[in-house]
Amino acid sequence: MNGKLRCRLMAARTARRLLAAALLLHSLSTIASAQVRADVYVSGLSLPVAFVQDPSSAATQYIVEQGGRIRVIRNGVLQSTDFLNLAAKISSGGERGLLGLAFPADYATSGRFYVNFTNPAGHTVVARFKRSGPNSLIADPASDLERNALESLRKNPEVPVTGIVTSGRKQYFQAIYPDLAVSPACVDCHNGHLLSPKRDFKLNDVMGGIAITIPLE
Repeated sequence: MNGKLRCRLMAARTARRLLAAALLLHSLSTIASAQVRADVYVSGLSLPVAFVQDPSSAATQYIVEQGGRIRVIRNGVLQSTDFLNLAAKISSGGERGLLGLAFPADYATSGRFYVNFTNPAGHTVVARFKRSGPNSLIADPASDLERNALESLRKNPEVPVTGIVTSGRKQYFQAIYPDLAVSPACVDCHNGHLLSPKRDFKLNDVMGGIAITIPLE
């Protein structure tokens, strides 16, 4: 067999192998495209950044929206009431906003969870919150310090609650004063509000807290 014939045979074998490989890749891609498809699960979201499964309920998932809302999906249906809305406590835009949600292993019993967000000063914050009650799809929007402060202020509204909070690498002095129902209009507004935690406020009751935060340099 002369050299030219040998080269032609080798070229033909190589061409057949390349063709076989191309046909195999094409068939695999066809099978993959037939098995994988995209379906719309829910719609009506705004800048979703995370999809998190509820560890205590297979039928419940949470969608983290960059603007500050954590939405609830229950049995494949997007719920109208937020799990948590931190829009007033964060800064959003670009790489800032409400960016993460995590549930610890004991969430089913403790009800505690953690969120990651950018505060108005631009610092990254990891804060701990708690759901409103057992099997609740609504979280308590108060942090631990704020929650403890509200309990203290309801017992003794004359004494503000103070503490040190950490945000990123910085610390802040925080003082929380009572938000009192000083007029009948305040009472009527809170008792009639859709998201009010209670509907039986009376005049001079503590309805919430006013937080003043000062950075410690």
